[in-house]
Amino acid sequence: MTKKKLKKCPVCGAVMYQFAPGIRCLDCEMKQAQDERERNRVKTLAWAAYHLEHGERLSLGEVAAMADAMGMSYGAYSLQLSQQKHNAATN
Repeated sequence: MTKKKLKKCPVCGAVMYQFAPGIRCLDCEMKQAQDERERNRVKTLAWAAYHLEHGERLSLGEVAAMADAMGMSYGAYSLQLSQQKHNAATN
């Protein structure tokens, strides 16, 4: 069995969610947020990463936020998720 290397935040050293976009952890992103709108975006990303880590379905808003954070269109991100789900089911 191979161990996955855990990705750590370069700012605080906390272990990051596997599916979280960005280079910093979501707590550090929240501290860097300039206004309420940006803080709400980070909260949505945190919930989306949490749901993905636990194999739960994402809401439409969470998928849209994750796609935007990764610089992808909603359709491309949805296709990527469905392919990952299919690959996980066949392995």
